[in-house]
Amino acid sequence: MSKIIINERVSTKTAAGSAVSIPATYHFGEAWELRYTSALVDTQFQGIFLDARTSVANTSTIRGMEVTAQSEGNINVGALTGIRAAAIPRGASGTITASYGVVAECTLNDATWAGTITAQAGVYVKVSNDNGGTYTALDMDGAHEGNVGVLIHNEYINGTVKMDAAIALKATNTSTDSFNCLIDATGARTTVSDTDKVLLFKFLRSDSTPVFCRYDTSDNVLVFATS
Repeated sequence: MSKIIINERVSTKTAAGSAVSIPATYHFGEAWELRYTSALVDTQFQGIFLDARTSVANTSTIRGMEVTAQSEGNINVGALTGIRAAAIPRGASGTITASYGVVAECTLNDATWAGTITAQAGVYVKVSNDNGGTYTALDMDGAHEGNVGVLIHNEYINGTVKMDAAIALKATNTSTDSFNCLIDATGARTTVSDTDKVLLFKFLRSDSTPVFCRYDTSDNVLVFATS
């Protein structure tokens, strides 16, 4: 694995950044392996710190990092994962004040900033689909997790642990209005279900029976049914 630094640019193989070919006889599972154990007390520590800034006006994009996992050619791949992040307590006990797998934040460095942000989202999820491909249908009881924008999976390590909520909302001050709307789905149209109804959501009843919540467009009412 060769790596060079030219003009303060770190790249693989050449200054232009051509790829290093990993042969089938490669003995490791990583191109880079970085491990650190911190003994610092009451001190924040990062395994990697990256700060990318622009000091001039720029109509393009400034990214802190871009990571892709890609398949090449007509091959089968078990999973393509752009980034996997995990918070893992180790040992047998202890108190973890907060355990977050991923922290995404849009914030301001100075409270006096009075510019204009055209679009802001703490997390932006984009799924690109093409009708030439085949997407396995949703099967929550089996191995297929379907074609969804966000999947929340409560995995039990030992026994059964109920989460407080699949999605929770929080605001700094609960005595004032924080949201104009809890969920805004007006940017996408939903398939008509059961002749003249729109399927809003479905869930399992206490006896594990699937229940469908539909909006009846003709009567302007919500309808709950088991089929």
